[in-house]
Amino acid sequence: MGTSVGSAQIVRSTPLAAVVEFRAEEKTFRCWVWGNAVALADEVS
Repeated sequence: MGTSVGSAQIVRSTPLAAVVEFRAEEKTFRCWVWGNAVALADEVS
């Protein structure tokens, strides 16, 4: 089962990727997200 996340923010970006930071269960996560790994919510079924 998943953990609900209140919000996420972009803390660093380049033309090809961004670092997204979010908190879950008392931990802070920073993840690189590559532009070609993202789909708009309308495109996901």
